[in-house]
Amino acid sequence: AFAGRAADVWGRRTMMIVAAVLFIVSAWGSGIAGSSTEFVIYRILGGLAVGAASVMAPAYISEIAPAHMRGRLTTIQQIAIISGLFFSFLA
Repeated sequence: AFAGRAADVWGRRTMMIVAAVLFIVSAWGSGIAGSSTEFVIYRILGGLAVGAASVMAPAYISEIAPAHMRGRLTTIQQIAIISGLFFSFLA
């Protein structure tokens, strides 16, 4: 809910790095969680990272990509997300 505003204030690149750190902390914490409460907290952090990345990544790609490649690159990003979800469900 706050990722767009934070990206406007601190920049999309900086906030994407913050989201990446939250992904790492979430993965690590979910693996070492000693209780269900800890696990839920780390999973919430991961959810915040997913939400932030899904807001900022398309905007960042649109800003830095050359005009002739914008649509292609944002489409590839969306296909990568859907493919990852599909293969994780298969696993």
